[in-house]
Amino acid sequence: MKQFDALQVPMEGSNLIEASAGTGKTYSIAVLALRMIIEKGLTVKQILMVTFTNAAVAELELRIRLFVRQAYGYACHRDDRVDVSIKKVVDGTGQTDRPDKETVRERLATAVRDLDDTQIMTIHGFCQQTLLEFAFETEQAFDAEVLSDQTLLNERVCNRFWREEVSVLDPVLLKLLLYKKGKFPFKKSILTLFVDKVLSGKKLITAPLEGPGDFSTVVLEDKHAMPGKMLGMEVTGKELSDPEVLEEIRLSLKKTEEAYRLFCQKAESQFPGMRTQDQTNAHARKLLEQSATAQDFIDLFEARWVKKYLVACFPDIAELYEPYYKQQQEMLRFRTSLVEHLLMKLQAVAEERMREVKGRKNVVGFDDLINSLSKAVEKESVCRLLRDKYAAVFIDEFQDTDREQYKIFHDVFSSPAVQEMHDHVVFYIGDPKQSIFGWRKADLNTYKTARGQVKSIYTMNSNFRSTSRLIDALNSFFSLENAFLDPEILYFPVRAGTKRAEMTEKGTQSVPISICNYDIVENIPDMVCSKVVEILSSDSYALPSRDGGREQIRPSDIGIIVRTNKQAKIIRNELAHRNVPAVTLDDTRVLSSPQARQLHNVLLAIRNSGRVSLGRALLNPYFGFDTEAVISMDEEKELERFREMHAIWSEWGIYNALSAFLKIYRVRDHCTAEGNLQGQRAITNYLHIMELLHKAEIRSSLSPDELISWLSRQITGDNKVEDEYQQRIESDENAVQITTIHKCKGLTYKIVFAPYLNTIWKEREFIDFQLPYPRQEYVMAVNKTDEFVQMAKNQFVQEHRRLIYVTLTRAVYKCYVYTKDTSCSLQPFMVALGGGIKGLIEPLGHSDEKIPHTWAGGRKKSVVEKPVSREPNDVPPMEGAWGVRSFSSLVGEMPFVLPVQEPVSPGLLQAGSTDVRSAYDDFIFDRLPRGAKTGVFIHHLFQHIVFDDSTGWPDAVDRAMRMFPHCCAVEDREHLLTMINHVLHVRIGEDLVLAQVNDREKAGEMAFFYNLQAEGLMMGFMDLFFRFRDKYYILDWKSNYMGSTPEDYNQTAVDNVVRESRYDLQYNIYTMAALRYLSSKISGFDASRDFGGVVYLFVRGIREGFSHGVYLKKGAQVLGQPFFSEDFPSNLMRP
Repeated sequence: MKQFDALQVPMEGSNLIEASAGTGKTYSIAVLALRMIIEKGLTVKQILMVTFTNAAVAELELRIRLFVRQAYGYACHRDDRVDVSIKKVVDGTGQTDRPDKETVRERLATAVRDLDDTQIMTIHGFCQQTLLEFAFETEQAFDAEVLSDQTLLNERVCNRFWREEVSVLDPVLLKLLLYKKGKFPFKKSILTLFVDKVLSGKKLITAPLEGPGDFSTVVLEDKHAMPGKMLGMEVTGKELSDPEVLEEIRLSLKKTEEAYRLFCQKAESQFPGMRTQDQTNAHARKLLEQSATAQDFIDLFEARWVKKYLVACFPDIAELYEPYYKQQQEMLRFRTSLVEHLLMKLQAVAEERMREVKGRKNVVGFDDLINSLSKAVEKESVCRLLRDKYAAVFIDEFQDTDREQYKIFHDVFSSPAVQEMHDHVVFYIGDPKQSIFGWRKADLNTYKTARGQVKSIYTMNSNFRSTSRLIDALNSFFSLENAFLDPEILYFPVRAGTKRAEMTEKGTQSVPISICNYDIVENIPDMVCSKVVEILSSDSYALPSRDGGREQIRPSDIGIIVRTNKQAKIIRNELAHRNVPAVTLDDTRVLSSPQARQLHNVLLAIRNSGRVSLGRALLNPYFGFDTEAVISMDEEKELERFREMHAIWSEWGIYNALSAFLKIYRVRDHCTAEGNLQGQRAITNYLHIMELLHKAEIRSSLSPDELISWLSRQITGDNKVEDEYQQRIESDENAVQITTIHKCKGLTYKIVFAPYLNTIWKEREFIDFQLPYPRQEYVMAVNKTDEFVQMAKNQFVQEHRRLIYVTLTRAVYKCYVYTKDTSCSLQPFMVALGGGIKGLIEPLGHSDEKIPHTWAGGRKKSVVEKPVSREPNDVPPMEGAWGVRSFSSLVGEMPFVLPVQEPVSPGLLQAGSTDVRSAYDDFIFDRLPRGAKTGVFIHHLFQHIVFDDSTGWPDAVDRAMRMFPHCCAVEDREHLLTMINHVLHVRIGEDLVLAQVNDREKAGEMAFFYNLQAEGLMMGFMDLFFRFRDKYYILDWKSNYMGSTPEDYNQTAVDNVVRESRYDLQYNIYTMAALRYLSSKISGFDASRDFGGVVYLFVRGIREGFSHGVYLKKGAQVLGQPFFSEDFPSNLMRP
């Protein structure tokens, strides 16, 4: 295996690159692509890049665009600021046969022009594009819709099977099938889960035959025949309706029920006396403490039957339970055989029936795309088309590829026969140590096959992510012999590719890996969160800063990587209790969240309003109702509200109806109120679900009843669907990042907590595993034989070793690893390390500092960054394209303008000056934070108050402070009321006072769109649009900090800010929208008469009785500007 060098590797043949974590894989691919363009003269259209996820596509495309643009800039202007590798590629360093400089510039210029044609996509995107582009050759329908969610089609197939095969079973067999005892009672959802697995390529298998690894997928010649032995009698070849079979089952069921009755009778008779007796066994005492009733005791007794203490402590009950248990196990084995028989029949018809359903609807799934292209490339004509189109191919994240996907690229581009006849370059890039998507059919055996078929194999072993000491620690950690339980997956020690300063603890270098021992898993959240609070609160911990110094650790520096979404929620809740901001990045389906069920109840109540449905919908703290409030509510008033929402739904759609619901019941305020620790997550989910409901309603033209049914199916479904159904991050603020291992690939955290790496294998309805060589097929089984279970466990442990690797390699500076002393997944590593390695891997010691239970946080001073130059790059973007424009996008295209500093006249300084600085001045100028978040806070505050009724102002302030807790302290409440009073009572112009504006005469956050003809649409939001004394005004709230005295906000200063920030362009855009709107709504509207003007209020400087902080442009002045002159296109004034 050769060392990989992106600048020197030959650009020929088929190649495999094993890239360990953090070794700069994306960077290297971009360098190789640049070499393809410069050295081989390929266009970007000829370079195919396939990767695993949409996020990886976006990252790779961004890097390719950056490298190509920088290379072109360097080739034209010799800009030394570009990356050193780009310089070497452009200069041809080390290359003997390189093109001349003019050719290099021409090739790069062509690449820049073609950047919108880059061929970077996911495997499904590649398959879809190829099938569409070569539809005739691949015999594909032109307009087939790609479904990411096949749940509804799956249900239809299962419903048909249930009707035809399950519901017609003899009552005795049906009773056996639906027998509720055992770990996995038979439910309809088992069928849908099974069909999902079948469609993904897995096959159901039965018990092994004679030789090891020799398995059979039993073929039933008679669809009513039962395979094998059941209940000790031979039933092979007999029909399900055979009287002998049915009678044996009936008698067995009767015996089981009788045995259970006797056991329950004994337990119920002895239970009262057991509670008064002293139990010497601690486990028995705990069982009785947890049993409030005899039925509780029975349930717990059954669940813990394998425990020896039950026989010793409850001998009479155990004596009756044992025969029942043996009879029950025999019944469960019989039921397993019956389930297996039914699933075999479903497997035989599932694919064909799904094809029928999809054919009628003209839709395809993601797996269908791969299967269709795999069949299509069996034709040489299709292969020839692809070879003509692409000259170079990069397959990223190759360890997650399955056999079918590899077959496509191997047969078309990299097989020995193809390589002999064609000059194609193929790079497979991956890391077998990071293959963790077995449940998506990621096939390591395919990777191993490819490794044996490529011409050259390279390895990347320079880590550019982590510090040198953490790299040394990881090398030691994974030095365990056969660390990944696979002799073909080796850990090669890596070295640091760059010099990084280390994290420090109490002034010395921190130990890179700390091992934390716990006794029981329930203690983990407390241990992790306590350490997080300690790190954030103590000055003893510090990270390197950009200026070469040290900085305190922030929440966003910390990543907590867990195994499951449930664990993520537990950690997040614990951090919330400790006042530590945290967000989750997991794959939880938002439609399986509690908020989905809550909105489902709301939809039912809107559709069919009644006391019961109304109470069920409103009984939610986020909606402002507890049990007492529901009982005492004004039923007629609430029913009328829901009837109004029903009318909105019928006329304007579900999104508007639910928006009205959120507004009426102040859901956002309740979610962000003090004490609602998970309110931000709740409101994020509500809004996300509303969006999904809107999309479903529009896409499929669903009626209200159909939409409710759709939501119900989504809530109960267990299918994995596209990204739009996954929960969104509830906040982008500085927060601890909590993510699952499968979600963290490609991410980096300065400090990593790995609390749940001791996962154990758990039995499920089906066990999934891969058959051994030579079959190597992915299969599943319901008959959990010892051999099947052992294979599944072994493969689970292998993948878990890889999960450990992925988790620990996300860190830059430090890892905290949590483990147990007893047998666990991490134990082999712990045993190999012994007591650790001094300075690199050590047990976590106890801190001498007094650690607070919660994080105090603290407001930090805002950092004012230098303005970024907006001068165009060497290669300007294409202009004149149709798009959606806004004030922000227009300003973003303008060059940066330095502020104009003009002297202030003495007369202006004297007007309204104050000799003594008030407490309000200290708040408004010093304590009220600067920045965009304060602007949002101010905007929210004024949007939610009634100007002409001051009695509601205190409540509005309280709600705003709860929603934006970081903007103001509790003691600043009165100052906020003072601010409102100043702003609403200041005189604007001659007679305008906002406190006199009626609430019915104003509209906050008014959105608009208007047509720009060929250029697209102009869009935006007016902070406030209102009418006062028959004139219409536009108003914008500004929180800009312009100085520390009211005099700094005089008229000259305000005029300068409006000009410098191009607010004059902003209010012209707003005016255009307002005039169009008014012209279309008001007959006889005259802008010169009815338009009052635009107002900008800089709230920090406003004082009642003075003109500071007020900017007014009267209507006549606005309309007299060139923007509205006769030379300006008249069509813009059309509604």
